[in-house]
Amino acid sequence: KDSKFDKITDNPLQLDIDETIDQSIALDTNRLAYYSENVLYIYDFDTNTTETIVSPGVQVRRIFLKQNLLAYVALMDPYIDEAPKLIVYDLINKTHTQIGSIRNLGFLGISGNKIIYGSSGSIFIHDLLTNRTDKIEEPPRMVFLPAVDNDLLAISISSPIGESCYEKAVIYNLSDGTKRDIVPPDIGPILDIKENKILYVACSKTDFDYFWRKFYLYDINTGEYKVLSAPSDATDSQSLNNVM
Repeated sequence: KDSKFDKITDNPLQLDIDETIDQSIALDTNRLAYYSENVLYIYDFDTNTTETIVSPGVQVRRIFLKQNLLAYVALMDPYIDEAPKLIVYDLINKTHTQIGSIRNLGFLGISGNKIIYGSSGSIFIHDLLTNRTDKIEEPPRMVFLPAVDNDLLAISISSPIGESCYEKAVIYNLSDGTKRDIVPPDIGPILDIKENKILYVACSKTDFDYFWRKFYLYDINTGEYKVLSAPSDATDSQSLNNVM
């Protein structure tokens, strides 16, 4: 079936491919944020207009858009060996606020007035109202990129050294600071969280699928789940697209 596509940009985007892994674009309801070199753009699908935002840095590397806040990481000076800066742009006040430095880029997320980001394998939460930054403490093992929805933050924790796959998922409530551990079946990397459900890739310790073709939609409150599977002949690059 043929699909109609509308072209948003006239020229190819200039991205720092060596540093950018994901979060090169950000979608929030009817708006799409993207960047090219040191310029950020927010395209409105309702009005077909584009807002242009010039970063104080020289190269944007990662972005996240939520309501009236745009969080991004930018390299300030390519000739100085310093960590890129985490910056938050207020779409209402038109101001850039520098939060701090990020060495070894990680995830970016926004929940209300809180900026969630990853740096050197750890996850941090910065409160814009109090200007306070807290670090999420977890075992010194691999923590998969978190997923954020409103006041909930979900992350997967890998199994101890010598064991395969993942040990558990941790759900953080960003409004009251509480957390709880859950152990869904075949828990693997969490891809998304929406209200009380998480979507994750299955990682079976007894029947591992190297093509990652099995997914779970899991209710974190009731423990009920639905298995979503890609076709048996799908490769790892095709699996998520087939499921979604």
